[in-house]
Amino acid sequence: MNIINKFSQKTIECIKYYVYILVDPRSDKKVFYIGKGKGNRVFNHAQGAIKNPKPEEKYEIIRDILSAGGQVEYFLIKHNLSEEEAERLEASLIDYAMLGFHSSLTNVVRGKGSDTGVNNVEEIEIMYAAKEVNIHEPTILININKKYRPGMDNRELYDITRKYWRVNTIRANKAGLAFAVYKGIIRGIYSIKTNSWKFSKMENGRRRYEFEGEEGNEQIKARYLHKSVSGYRRRGAQNPIQYVNC
Repeated sequence: MNIINKFSQKTIECIKYYVYILVDPRSDKKVFYIGKGKGNRVFNHAQGAIKNPKPEEKYEIIRDILSAGGQVEYFLIKHNLSEEEAERLEASLIDYAMLGFHSSLTNVVRGKGSDTGVNNVEEIEIMYAAKEVNIHEPTILININKKYRPGMDNRELYDITRKYWRVNTIRANKAGLAFAVYKGIIRGIYSIKTNSWKFSKMENGRRRYEFEGEEGNEQIKARYLHKSVSGYRRRGAQNPIQYVNC
């Protein structure tokens, strides 16, 4: 469910022109509109459907979704484009959709430039509008860039955060919190059980450890979740583990 209906000014300045889709959340997640724009264009259709009584198919679908208690789902297919690039991509996607293909892609990796590729609007806002934090508690930052994907469930996020890491167990056991960090932004917060870092396995001749914990409380999440820790990351650092106040 969408939790925003407009982008912040900072996000608007960062994403420039983009190509977007509107998705019907009912049944098979059908894409019913492809468009291009900038600013808050992606949100205008749902607002227009309420204000505009015209029997246009796009608006009829939106009104049906809203009357059923749902919300249109918004995704940016590509952003940080020039107006000409957005026009070309929009036209290509519409042509593809008109052909009626049903795909089951076998690509192992996403294409070049996927950082500005498909994301829902909440993820776009998080990426560009995240505020910097000042961490007061003993905390371990865990970079999960290689394992994270937007939309993963809480259990999966916890599992990829808690194992398997090369850590200094003396320092790690001083940390009461673990932050799952993706591209400099906190995606998960966990309270670490006291002295719970334990040896887990050997990998490439090195000892790997894991911790036990539980999801952080609401007060802690309100303070840190979806905030930026870029000020704490050492430029060029290769180690996915970083200790703060411990």
